[in-house]
Amino acid sequence: MSGAAAQPKSSAPPPLYGLVLAGGRSKRMGRDKSAIRYGDRPQVEAAFQLLSPLCVQTFISNRSDQSCAPGHEGKPQLHDRYTDLGPLGGLLTAFDTHPSCAWLVIACDLPFLKRETLDHLIANRNPKCDATAFRSHHFEGLPEPLCAIYEPPMRARLQQFAADGITCPRKALIRSNTHLIDLPDPHALENANLPEEFEAARSALAAGSAVDLNTASKKERQIRVCLYALLREKANRSELALTTTARTALDVYGELQQQFALPWEADRFRVAINDTFCSWDAAVRDGDCLHVIPPVAGG
Repeated sequence: MSGAAAQPKSSAPPPLYGLVLAGGRSKRMGRDKSAIRYGDRPQVEAAFQLLSPLCVQTFISNRSDQSCAPGHEGKPQLHDRYTDLGPLGGLLTAFDTHPSCAWLVIACDLPFLKRETLDHLIANRNPKCDATAFRSHHFEGLPEPLCAIYEPPMRARLQQFAADGITCPRKALIRSNTHLIDLPDPHALENANLPEEFEAARSALAAGSAVDLNTASKKERQIRVCLYALLREKANRSELALTTTARTALDVYGELQQQFALPWEADRFRVAINDTFCSWDAAVRDGDCLHVIPPVAGG
């Protein structure tokens, strides 16, 4: 035997499992986004087939009542065990099922997502970090949570975030050791949440082109905003009618910040649209009523 010391072998990263998030209620779209067809198959099936060759095993994250829905039936499924947590609940369910695996997660509403984008994500994966994610093309370089790789240590962090009331996956990535990379295709993660965005995306795909769905959906909307407690006092009103091109609840809050010189960031408050609590990323539609609520009851 040689007198040279044996070099330790580098440990392999955790195996990569795939998860297609398809359990949302699609209230903004008005119909199940997983069943929408941009081509010849339901979008959830297209996402599943895109992800499957890249992972040891791939699952659809959905609700139990979607088991036999078009595109879901016959495929491995993980039914949400957590209520009212949105995508975070689907990811926690996946980690509960296979805690020692890393999860490559994609949302089912990404019609422009291609194999090349996922290959780039996997090639630049850093398993020593909590997660690997793309910098957002729209949210000032913040992490894109719904096309990302979550490593096993992220499970405990997500559980703690949920216990602390932090249910937004983007906030979870911001508060974690996340390896950020640039998107090779800036339009790859355009997601369609509204009917007009679906039409714009379908037309662009038929023409073989890309589209900025933020721009496509920026038409004026008439909404109501209800303010409570310290917000009501600062704005000197409890309700206002707003004509806006805002695409998300966060965009609306940005307009309120400017109009009333609000000193607080949005994540200090909870937001609801039409009496249903949601994330700040939730899309806003014409006729919606948006409630901005301090964490402590009052007003």
